Amino acid sequence: MTLLSEDHSKIDSLVKEMVNEVSQQKYDGLVLDLSYTSYRQPYREHLMYFLKFLASSLHKISAKFILVVPVRPPV
Repeated sequence: MTLLSEDHSKIDSLVKEMVNEVSQQKYDGLVLDLSYTSYRQPYREHLMYFLKFLASSLHKISAKFILVVPVRPPV
């Protein structure tokens, strides 16, 4: 089973760990840089769940979330 699978429990656990680390280390937030291939099928739906859950979880602790998405695929 991969992280981006039908079972969202792994995603939920990862997000909770990331948010706890941000809180404990007193970071301002997180920057996440996605590769072009990360948001292609068949994982797109699960990636969107991960991003939304991470963003809302960081928002709850008043942390920033910066998402970097390339404009086009690498050559």
